Amino acid sequence: MRIKTLTTTDASGGATFSSILPVNWRQTDPNIGIQVDITGTATVTVQYTMSKVLEGETPVWFNHAILAALVADTAGSITTPVTAIRITQTAGAGSSVTTIVQGT
Repeated sequence: MRIKTLTTTDASGGATFSSILPVNWRQTDPNIGIQVDITGTATVTVQYTMSKVLEGETPVWFNHAILAALVADTAGSITTPVTAIRITQTAGAGSSVTTIVQGT
């Protein structure tokens, strides 16, 4: 997988969400590196799903246990199979850029 980025912006009027990034859940070692870069004031959470998003299933989203309610730049990973990732910004007029790298 190439390096991908997801962005969020101004949530002062309510939560905002990045686009949805499908990932390769069939991979033998599903290591996904995640780096969240926050600019200004923002509260950001990495979310994942195991729903069949590429088949049109409505996703059920779960907050990452560590990459949740972030207010500063942070890095982490997902080491269990998931089908897609998104970022939610629940507060603040700032923004975030999240870089995602999945091993092969």
